[in-house]
Amino acid sequence: MNTRAALALLVAATIVVGCTDARHDGASSASSGSSSAATWRLATVLPFEAGRFEAAARRDDIVVGDETGWVELDDGWMPIDSSDGSPHYGLAATRNVLVAWAEGGRIQTSSIGLAWTDAVAGPDEANIAAIVPLGDRLVMLGEGVRQRIGAWASSDGMLWSPLGDAPLGMVAGTEIPGRGLVGVGWAGTEAAAWITADGEQWRPFPPSHGDGGSAMTGVAEGGGTVVAVGESNGATVAWRSDDLETWTASAISATSDINIRTIGHVNGLFVIAGQRSRKPTLWLSEDGRTWSATLLPMPPATSGEAVVIREIGDRVVVFGYVTQDMGNGGSWPVAHLVWTLEPPD
Repeated sequence: MNTRAALALLVAATIVVGCTDARHDGASSASSGSSSAATWRLATVLPFEAGRFEAAARRDDIVVGDETGWVELDDGWMPIDSSDGSPHYGLAATRNVLVAWAEGGRIQTSSIGLAWTDAVAGPDEANIAAIVPLGDRLVMLGEGVRQRIGAWASSDGMLWSPLGDAPLGMVAGTEIPGRGLVGVGWAGTEAAAWITADGEQWRPFPPSHGDGGSAMTGVAEGGGTVVAVGESNGATVAWRSDDLETWTASAISATSDINIRTIGHVNGLFVIAGQRSRKPTLWLSEDGRTWSATLLPMPPATSGEAVVIREIGDRVVVFGYVTQDMGNGGSWPVAHLVWTLEPPD
């Protein structure tokens, strides 16, 4: 069974009329009356061992997770351990090169993640949010601390040049084949989006403004359709655009216990990764309008969140974290988690 069929089973098991939540506990399965079902399972996270990691990285592709890269071994998944101990805030991959960003706008590159080299020319002091491909270049979204610059471009990850016309406020982006890049975020207190064909000229096409503040925090493209996620008037919302001119909004959840991390497009399905009631959750949709929720399995008496979903061959893998309550309404990641979607027998 292919990945789309396996994911479709999960959707069929949770889909409801309208935009609402449906919940699965335990090892989230899509039985729907069947004795054989696709199932999400926790994978083993291995401690870092440089020799094993390097051998696997040179043999297979490194999978980009959230703040680090991963290799799959026979007995589990192993994350990169930064050689100098400094944390990376995010990671992207292009042309067999890993590009990472860290505090203050520090940019580094690496072949397999074991040794990192500082960029020759970076963004200077900046808060970086994302690195997105655009044709044969990379576009880095963020905001300069001392200069009003909202994006930078590079062909190799080592030399970065500011894109002077780029708007401020973009925190996520996605490439649309043949049409350019869509960046999303906010302008002032309202959600906003922009499109560029070349990274030099940007055209705004924000959603209709609400009356309580809004923000777009993630975006994905599939089949020419763009879906952004974020918050509007206190609700978790998805916006869909088919023409890159207008948006149609739909509610993902009206509850306040939702935390959205990212959205991706996997074999015909839009998939949001995040957290609900401190439990790792995926929201799935075939059209970007109607969403169903699937709770991922967790060790007993723990909290966690799903962060990034990846398609690897004919499988789907989700990377996330065990989280610890900060006591102020927030949480902090304390350990890695990996889930794999196991197709039916």
